[in-house]
This record gives sequence, structure tokens and C-alpha cells, in this order.
Amino acid sequence: IFVPRDIVNFAAWTHSDDMPSFPMNRPMVVHPNYADPLPFAGKLGHPAALPGNGLMMAWGKGACSTVAHYEIFSALGRAVPPLTSGSGGGVAMNMITSLEMDTPGCDVGLYRATQIPSQHPGDLEMIVDSKDWHEIMGRAVVPYADIHGVDHPDTIERADVRTSHPSLETGTPFGLLGAASIIDRETDPKDGIHFVGEYQFNLQGTDTIDYTDDDLCGVRILGIMPNRNRNVVDEIANIAGERVSILGEFPVLNRHADGSRAIDASGHPDTSFLVRMPANTPYLMQGIDCDGRTLNTDQTWQSLRPGEQKTCNGCHVHSRPARTQFDTTFAASSEYAIPRLGEGTVPLLAGKSGNSVQTRTLPGYGMRIEFTRDIKPIFDQHCIACHGGSAPAAGLALD
Repeated sequence: IFVPRDIVNFAAWTHSDDMPSFPMNRPMVVHPNYADPLPFAGKLGHPAALPGNGLMMAWGKGACSTVAHYEIFSALGRAVPPLTSGSGGGVAMNMITSLEMDTPGCDVGLYRATQIPSQHPGDLEMIVDSKDWHEIMGRAVVPYADIHGVDHPDTIERADVRTSHPSLETGTPFGLLGAASIIDRETDPKDGIHFVGEYQFNLQGTDTIDYTDDDLCGVRILGIMPNRNRNVVDEIANIAGERVSILGEFPVLNRHADGSRAIDASGHPDTSFLVRMPANTPYLMQGIDCDGRTLNTDQTWQSLRPGEQKTCNGCHVHSRPARTQFDTTFAASSEYAIPRLGEGTVPLLAGKSGNSVQTRTLPGYGMRIEFTRDIKPIFDQHCIACHGGSAPAAGLALD
């Protein structure tokens, strides 16, 4: 699994999982708010800068989870009481009360790092911590220069006013999104591809099937739509967990005017793109094949500001430098025709004929796919003759 470059694990003695924090390693920490030594190492969050290049954070003392586990009793050399492992507030409370100690389930205060990385909870220095409150999201109330070394941040003119790209006129409601390559990527899930479920997406990448770079043909932009009412769970049953609309699709198998394949500066086929699309619209990107089938997908939406030009040098590449820069790509050249989304037509990929990627367009500002309107008629026409009724073939009922 990749680790972003230059990242520092501040404290190996803690974690961010939805599980109790680790047992406290020796030496034990006696906190002034509690009579007994703290049995849990606790959890950290909400980092903030301090003068002198210092670091402040919130330290949650205790298990800090509604999921309980008996590990703490084993670490303390005790017998494991009943009902001290599992999820739910009642089980977690039983775990804490069964310790029979003056110790919190989770009590958060603000602390300063005395060394980076931290070696033990005992090297944190208390700033403020009361049993009566959770002190969180602290910020140092000091002049800006005390932290950043300058009197104030740079004054940056609004992107829609300072835009210099010919495709972004002054005051435009659109932005430009691009990438140097969609095959320079780190999109493989850590634990491989699973046919059912999306658990593998939790670690590293979101490839939906096993595929090669040759299968990647284009990019789909999904716009995130507002929820229509409170019945969100009933209305949304897709892997994105959002109501989405296809703003458009476009090919990335770039070719010169003479038909020859464009090659990027690293010697690989050029799969760069630059697309004009509506600003202030949350979006997800997907890598697709020439028939529009999803090969990988974003999980977290982004957005553009009016007039913004956002480009990156790879596709989910974190563990190493990208192999080429966007400014050197075909999409950054005058040969490239910038696709335009959100302007009355929805471009879609429609297969491949020889070296040419076929496209089609629909009128409108987005295409939404709904089960009852778009999927069920296909099942009804082609599938339920076998996979329907009281005894569907293979036990697969599609009616």
C-alpha cells in the first residue's frame, strides 16, 4: 500500500480505526484529572500549528470508541469479564465500568508535542484539559507572523477574474480540469479485486475489475446531485453513495492530426486530458473503457471554482513522483480540442472502430441512470424468461 511522500507517522502508539485505542505501554501515565494510571494510550486528532514550528493536537484519553474489545483486560493481566467485546454503546460502557478504575471512556484535551515523532503519550505536554469539557479543534490566538513568518497570506485575485486561458473568459462559471496521464496510476486495491462488495476500496485504489492500461480509453465525469428528500437510504443504492448524473465522457487515446499516436515525455502513450466543466459542482472522475464501462472510480468528490485551472501529473499517484508534467502533454498543446461539459449536450463513448474512439451525444446537461427506467426493462426483455417466476434459474431472480 502506498504512503504519501514525506509523510511522518506522528505517533505509532495510536490509531484511527473504529476500535478501542491501544493499551498504554510502560511507563504508565498518571493524569492529574484521574486517580488511576491511564490504561489506554488514547487517540489523536485536530492538529494545529504553534509558534516556533510547534504542533498542537487533541488527545483523547480512554478507549474512544463505541466498539469494545477484551484486549485491555489481557494487557492488565485480568480475567476477561462477559459482554466486553462488540459494538454498541452498552457494550463499550460495560468494558469501561468493568475496569473498575477512575478512568474516562474518552476525555479530550489540547496538548503540545515535545518531540516529533512522539514516542509515548507521556511526552505530550498539556495545554488545557478539563474533565468537564472536550477541548477540541484548538487554534493559537497569536499574530499570523508568529506561525507563518510573514505578516499575512498572499492576496490572490479571484480565479474567474484573473483567468488567462482562452477557454475561460472573464467571469466564467466554468473551470478546467486535467491530468497528464491516466495510465500513470496507483489504483490497484491492496487486497485485490473482489466481485461482490467494495471493501477492497478502503485500502489504496478503486479498480473495479482486473484490467490493463490498454483497456483504459476515456474519462467519465459524474456530477453529484442534491438529495431529493429525507429518504436517502431508499433512494441511493449505488457504490458511490450519492445521487449522480453523467456530465459527460471523453476519450484520452490522443492522436495527432495525421493519425499517429501521441507519445508523452516519458515515452508512454499520451493519455492526458483537459476538460471544461461547470464550476461549483461536486464531481467524481472515473476511468472507463471505450464502451463506457467503469474501470476505476473516485470515492471522494472534488469541485472547481469559477475560472480555476486544476491539473495533476498522474492518476492517484502518491508513492513516487509522476513520470511526466502536464505542461508537456498533448492536452496542454494547441492540437488538443478541449471537451466542454454542461453546455447543453452530454458526450458519451460508444465503442471503438479501428483506431478511432466512437462517441455519441445526448441533449441536456447530464444523463441519470435509474433502475426502474433504464435497467429493469433490460431484465424484463432479456432475462426473466429464465431468471423469473417461482423457480428462477440458478436461484437468481431478476423479476
